[in-house]
Amino acid sequence: MTGRFVTEVLFESAAPWDHAWSEYTRDGQHFFWFEEVPSGGEQLRLMLDGTPGPTLDRLAGLSEEEGAPITFSPDGSRFAYVAERGDRFFVGADGEEGPEFEEVRIPLPTFSPDGRHLVYGARVDGKPRLILDGTPLAGESAGNVAFSPDGTRLAYSVVGTHDPSRESVVVDGVPGPEFDGIGADSLFFSPDGSHVVYAACNGAKWSLVVDGKPGPEFDAIRLTFDSEYLGVFPAVGYSPDGRRLGYHAQRGGKLFVVFDEEEGPPYDDVYPPNFSPDGEHLAYGVVRDGRAWVLLDGVPGPEFEAVGPIYRFSPDSQHFAYLAERAGRKRLRKTSACFAVLDGRAGPSFDAVDGVVHFSDDSRHIAFLANEGGQGFMVVDGARTEPSFDGQSSPIWGADGSRLAYVVSSGNKKSLLVVYGQIGPECDEIGGSPQFSPDGEHIAYVAEQAGVTRPFVDSEAGPAFDSVWGPAFSPDGRVIFFGAQGNTLLRVSMSF
Repeated sequence: MTGRFVTEVLFESAAPWDHAWSEYTRDGQHFFWFEEVPSGGEQLRLMLDGTPGPTLDRLAGLSEEEGAPITFSPDGSRFAYVAERGDRFFVGADGEEGPEFEEVRIPLPTFSPDGRHLVYGARVDGKPRLILDGTPLAGESAGNVAFSPDGTRLAYSVVGTHDPSRESVVVDGVPGPEFDGIGADSLFFSPDGSHVVYAACNGAKWSLVVDGKPGPEFDAIRLTFDSEYLGVFPAVGYSPDGRRLGYHAQRGGKLFVVFDEEEGPPYDDVYPPNFSPDGEHLAYGVVRDGRAWVLLDGVPGPEFEAVGPIYRFSPDSQHFAYLAERAGRKRLRKTSACFAVLDGRAGPSFDAVDGVVHFSDDSRHIAFLANEGGQGFMVVDGARTEPSFDGQSSPIWGADGSRLAYVVSSGNKKSLLVVYGQIGPECDEIGGSPQFSPDGEHIAYVAEQAGVTRPFVDSEAGPAFDSVWGPAFSPDGRVIFFGAQGNTLLRVSMSF
């Protein structure tokens, strides 16, 4: 025991711990890894909580450097993987092996949102099929699959029954109309689970299909928006209540947003539509003739040189914010000012702003990253905070909105965790992303310090290990880490 940390030995191995494919369930209940079988050549076996499983030839399709092909359920309590044995493939889930197939293929293993079901693609008797909980479904799979948010409904695309060159979508076991093609990764349910949506084409024209009914035809339906710095975001989406639908479409080289089946005006570019949590408001950014602005409920905001492609409503839907840039001149020199726009009003300007605006869960605060004079810092409610830093992570709000955390690096490349202005212990490196406890009162993370790796809870350091995994928050209110030291694997926990 170190401080309030409690340790328990889970497993003693025959050699020092060196298992690259080690993982844990996100509820902290299980730890598992894949290891070479002693005297088994290059064969592997799954070790679940120290108990060996059957041998397998390899984890399908990945090298040791790429890591194990592990899929977790949304709540992190279940896991699945694809493996080979001889010339057959199978999917293992929670330590139990599924049926063997000629091949496991797209879609790769996917859990339902409630974690009760597992679906994946496989080749059966030479035909691609969709496998649900180990049982092949009817129809020749065409690759798309989606669960409803509550996990009770399933939709998937199949090769056409009447014409194998065409495709259709099966919803609750019933095939829909056939099209020349179904857009890859375009199939999804509305948030309330009552509607099924996908993009489909006939000839060179595309339409968005809702519950089997095609909408107007366009040259293209843009399914995602790819931001160079922020990643990929959906360009098709429902309001949270499932009543309103917005998406990007293209015709004649111009882009526009289709909202509630009505086409908006054309632009040179449009950014992802974003609904407020209560479903009453829609915002999206547009670009025309080198100028950019945001439309909120169809009303244009002020024009800027650039607006951030991602906009944020507060959780209570009462506030709306985004980042923007305006050009100017200072002593005949071109300058630019970057700032956050909150409820239509521009805040203090900086040399640069980065990422997106982050609202606290109680909707009372906003935070974003900024830079001035080559120094980075966090801006909270319009005010610059200390310390300044060279590098930083995105901010993380605690559940009640009273605590804000982020990781920074100082000039000597040390990592520091800042929790609402309080600087934590200096570390060589902070691994992964720190996590607040469900009540927002504590923060847990893993860090390297003086050549050893330790778990941390708030500012309290746990015991030193060769490797540490975590954190995980268990249903009984503990924070859990797993640590390897020499030949020993231990569970490290702290109760709040």
